[in-house]
Amino acid sequence: MRRMIVTALVPVLVLGGVGALELTTAPAAVAVDGQLRVWEVPKQLSPSDSGAYVEEMLTLEDGSTVLVWQQLQGGASSALMASVRPGGSEVWGAPQVIAHVASAHSPQPAVTEASDGSVTVAWEDLGGSYAVHASTLAAGTSTWSTPVKLGPVRFEVGEIRLASGPDGRIVAVWTSQEYQSRDVYFAERDPADGAWSPPTRFGSGTRGVNKSDPGVEIAEDGAVSIVWQESNGSAIELQESSRAAGDEQWTDPRTLSSPGKRAFKPQLTVAPDGTFALAWWEQGPDTDAALLFARRSAGSTEWGTPETAASGRAYVAQMSRPLFGPQGEMTVVWVDGDPSASQGLRAATRSSSGAWGTTTVANGPLSLDSDAVIGADGTVQVGWGQGVGDDRAFTTAARVNGVWSAPKTLAANPGGPAEGVVTVAADGEATAVWKDGGLWTSTTDLVTPAPSRDYVGKDKIADLYTVKTTGELGIYGGTATGRVSSPAKWVAWPTTSTLVPFGDVNGDGCNDTLVRNSAGELHSYRAVCGSVVEPNSPSARIGSGWNVYNAFTSPGDLDKDGTTDLLARETSTGRLWFYGGDGKGAFKPRTLIGAGWGPYTVTGTGDLNGDGIGDLVARDSDGVLWNYPGNGNGAFGSRVRVGSGWGVYKNIVGVGDLTGDGRQDLVASDTQGLLWRYDGVGDGTFKTRVQIGSSGWQHLNLS
Repeated sequence: MRRMIVTALVPVLVLGGVGALELTTAPAAVAVDGQLRVWEVPKQLSPSDSGAYVEEMLTLEDGSTVLVWQQLQGGASSALMASVRPGGSEVWGAPQVIAHVASAHSPQPAVTEASDGSVTVAWEDLGGSYAVHASTLAAGTSTWSTPVKLGPVRFEVGEIRLASGPDGRIVAVWTSQEYQSRDVYFAERDPADGAWSPPTRFGSGTRGVNKSDPGVEIAEDGAVSIVWQESNGSAIELQESSRAAGDEQWTDPRTLSSPGKRAFKPQLTVAPDGTFALAWWEQGPDTDAALLFARRSAGSTEWGTPETAASGRAYVAQMSRPLFGPQGEMTVVWVDGDPSASQGLRAATRSSSGAWGTTTVANGPLSLDSDAVIGADGTVQVGWGQGVGDDRAFTTAARVNGVWSAPKTLAANPGGPAEGVVTVAADGEATAVWKDGGLWTSTTDLVTPAPSRDYVGKDKIADLYTVKTTGELGIYGGTATGRVSSPAKWVAWPTTSTLVPFGDVNGDGCNDTLVRNSAGELHSYRAVCGSVVEPNSPSARIGSGWNVYNAFTSPGDLDKDGTTDLLARETSTGRLWFYGGDGKGAFKPRTLIGAGWGPYTVTGTGDLNGDGIGDLVARDSDGVLWNYPGNGNGAFGSRVRVGSGWGVYKNIVGVGDLTGDGRQDLVASDTQGLLWRYDGVGDGTFKTRVQIGSSGWQHLNLS
């Protein structure tokens, strides 16, 4: 079972799909199997009047997705609803009533898929019966079974968790309050006849003992483990009981946490190889809290020595289960920090070699709940409600190839809690559903990585940036013949702005533009794909203090980390600095490439010699052009002389592949107003120049 975010949903799902609304913020992208995926423009599934709460979402083995929500019906009653979206479809099926609940409180449902493809939902009813109920949707059907009550309990129930076994068996655990104690209960559904066993209690109702935060998992061999947090007034411990494959007896509960420390927020999961993994937080009387992690190998009854994954605040609002990746890596995501003070969405990842690393995915303010899942390729998707002024907006981030992306807002109209749920299919397609006035959804889709220097037309042909002395930007579109066509429009920019053609900053498959303004602030501007960037295009501030530089250029990927990088020359010293892209829309701390670059005209060219690393060409004061091949470490190897006589040119730019032969080219404008193309050979040299423009180019600045 995966604990999901609770969020407001609206009364009725719109059937048959709806038209997409315009996204006001840049979509987020993730990579799957080496291909780029981008969040599509969100679609509104229901009207804005709120009357329901999203509870769970689960993608099944066949690719279909089940969404479960609570629908308020007025007074102290509600209905538990579900809808199924078939695999490969964008249309949700008709809403189905699973059950009517005699309470307006959240039924806190849990959802799991059995090995036969059926889906089971279990929930609590606090409207007088204080009972746990369950219903099943058989594979290939559209009607949920009549709910069954999982045995009598005396008082309040909650914290339901479900797990499915390889033989079709389903295990349910929950907690129930009895006078001055709270215990964990267990029941299982027989795969043969679908009947649920009477509940079994872990504990004896000892006064003052309270169990909470249960978790349950079933390994591929049928072994079962149940964990919970137990407080007895003087201690808070992490307890576990297990049952071996083929056995009916549970082991006596044992304490897994450290003596003398408080344990809380246990999260249990099982890896495909049958290894049980457990994460929890501990805190001593005078120490910070520590995130601990332990494993129990398949077939074993003994847990390994706990590892310290991270240290942090004692206040942990919610934590994900350990998320196992295909290479043996494991990630845990949590929200920490007092909402009235500093907050953070944190992540800790254990590499396949056992090394831990921590990351702050997002800073507060943010909602106390988050939802995290992992895809078959190891991409981790997280969703949460991020503070935007006094409002909240549903936001996502992804860990792709070991790097966390920048937070990306999917909500178009921030407001209210803006919480939601995420899920991911076996093919890597992710789905998000969230509250944003009404119910909204988005899925990720494959996009083609942006070709170098393609800014207008989306034709995969490199384009040429030009700026008039009046500040107007015009982009000359590349043609299939290695020439350029006149701009479709000129866009006015302040003459104090410096525009730098750049790569795809936000991963939407379109190249972006860096802009330094008169205050020295650097921003990334993200125009609509295929159009000219404008001052009112979506943008994000990168930082201040960039007015110390007098030249900017992008060499491409200079450090082989898959992101576009930036070079900047310092005005007062002539030093050249390297800013590596961080994969989050900004840059890593700068590193010095070298001094003495003041007399040079520098231009990034992309990969000139076919080694997959970005390169640079630079013209010295004598008019000699030099090729500086990238070394893959954010710097350059020994320079190679290209030729002399380049002093006749006003501008020299690396234009990308203008001829369509897969090699990077140069374009240069001379003082007489002519435009020339130098075709890249692929070994760092160029062919004889070809004239592609006849007049007026001396009045434009090329970049």
